[in-house]
Amino acid sequence: MRNQTTTIWGIVGKDAVTQTINGKDYAKFSLAVSEGKDKTTWYDCLKYDDNNKLTSYLVKGTKLILSGTLRPSAWVNKEGNANVNLNLWVESLEFLGGGTKKQDDDDDLPFN
Repeated sequence: MRNQTTTIWGIVGKDAVTQTINGKDYAKFSLAVSEGKDKTTWYDCLKYDDNNKLTSYLVKGTKLILSGTLRPSAWVNKEGNANVNLNLWVESLEFLGGGTKKQDDDDDLPFN
């Protein structure tokens, strides 16, 4: 079965951090997606971040459109309740505004 691309839009929940996987750096962040007035779905996102240029732009409140492969993971917590995480391996992203850069060390955006 081939992985399908999922596209979502939402707001970064907290500042991204760098996570290294198999020697490559990724921006790791959460995205809140509103589904009506009273429901929000959270996604844990990873985006390849060559030279760590992207992470500083992914700050709390930044509005994004993301496309990538959705990989849910399930586990049972200490109380015996089943839980599901929605993990999105981001292939492309688009900034919609609303956030600010964490550091002012580089004014050039790392993407087109």
